[in-house]
Amino acid sequence: VSKWTHIPVSKMLEGEKEKLLTMVDDFFKDETRDLYLSFGMPYKHVVMLYGVPGSGKTSTITALASHFDCDIYTIPITKELTDYGLIDAFSYIDDKEDRKRIIVLEDIDCIFDTGRKEGDEMNMITLQALLNCLDGHTCVEGTLLFMTANNPEKLDYAVIRSCRIDYKLELGYADKYQTEAIFDTFLPKQKNHFKKFYKLISHNQVTTAMLQEFLFYNRTCDNILDHMDQFMDIIAKNKPS
Repeated sequence: VSKWTHIPVSKMLEGEKEKLLTMVDDFFKDETRDLYLSFGMPYKHVVMLYGVPGSGKTSTITALASHFDCDIYTIPITKELTDYGLIDAFSYIDDKEDRKRIIVLEDIDCIFDTGRKEGDEMNMITLQALLNCLDGHTCVEGTLLFMTANNPEKLDYAVIRSCRIDYKLELGYADKYQTEAIFDTFLPKQKNHFKKFYKLISHNQVTTAMLQEFLFYNRTCDNILDHMDQFMDIIAKNKPS
């Protein structure tokens, strides 16, 4: 059974799962490359997942890779990464066997974050090098590239404009649909408690990661409502300092 049928489904807004699956499926079809080339477009697809930490960005990518049997190549964004290092990473991936693949650039908003701490200002990646990896000479043909960001507004418009980013999806705090889906996944025998559970937490900003932590570790309890103090502690510990 694909991992996609379990936890990651719950971390998306209603209807977004189907849209994302269709988009990826269409991109990997045999005829898609010829279609792109017939219009003079590079055969690539860049997706940005953005939103608060813990909203399911990384797990969504992992689930997609599992569902479509893709290789994942994650390029860590650090202040030590140079233009040459970034280009070498893409060249290495381009030389690998011809399989479906996903490239991941996590926390892309950290590259050009003007609010970084003192001592972190020596960024070694230039904007032009990044743009070349997205759709220039360095771009790996046939690649589905995911970028994640907590604060996409920090990115230069040249990075996030249309046709450079092909699909944008915000993953935010959990709504009722997502909360109930995760609740039913871990506590299928306690559906009768969900209405009260949601009433107790609905005034809080709760991520899917918080829900998963709480419900997974209490999945064998008799009544989840008896453990709500634990969940409030999880919410408190996850508040930005």
